[in-house]
Amino acid sequence: MDSQLRPRLFDADPNSADAAKRWNHWFRTFETYLKTVESSKPDKLETLIHFVDPLVYDHIADHTDYESAIDTLRKLYVRPKNVIYARYLLQTYKQENGQDIDQFVRKLKSLAKDCEFKSVSATEYQDECVRDAIINGLASTSIREKLLAQSELTLDQAYQLARSLELAHKQSQSYNTTDNVLNLSESNGDTEHPDKTETTGRQPDSSQASESSSVPSSEYQPSYPEILEQQRRIHPYSLRNREA
Repeated sequence: MDSQLRPRLFDADPNSADAAKRWNHWFRTFETYLKTVESSKPDKLETLIHFVDPLVYDHIADHTDYESAIDTLRKLYVRPKNVIYARYLLQTYKQENGQDIDQFVRKLKSLAKDCEFKSVSATEYQDECVRDAIINGLASTSIREKLLAQSELTLDQAYQLARSLELAHKQSQSYNTTDNVLNLSESNGDTEHPDKTETTGRQPDSSQASESSSVPSSEYQPSYPEILEQQRRIHPYSLRNREA
């Protein structure tokens, strides 16, 4: 009997889509096995270690008692359910091509298990329906994604969050529009008031030209006759005597 109830080696990947389902099934078979060998009073922690894969064992290697090891594995494999997202999947699931009615209904029932339906009043049920309708009917994909990311969400919370996200989106659009207008205005201003010397093409008048030409260049080297003429103007008598 014991050999028939021995659980298989648990080697599920905690990141797999069916991690929680595989853990729940395996743990139930393991507890059943412990009950069958309870008379021999086995060490539960050592028995657990015997039935897990080495990679799984790494997560509980430091534990010294059975309860804490099981708690660690449960938290690792059974992630908190996002009820809001689970209900969205249930309400938006469509019958697939080639899927008969029996398969379609079984799929819906499977999706419903994650929705955690509870006994509520008529008012609470109405609020839940309106909340779900808001999420399903939103035109904005980004707002819907923000709402679906919430693990718990009342009708009022969904309403307030959707409003704040919509307002933030409108303000962002308004800011971008204003910024574009300012940039366009600055660009037009640069073209309407160009540098006169670059765009008019006018040449300086004759007086400006003569003034600029009369200013000697720092690189200009006068010829020898020009030097004599300048000295004659400064010292007319000395040069006249030399020439005489």
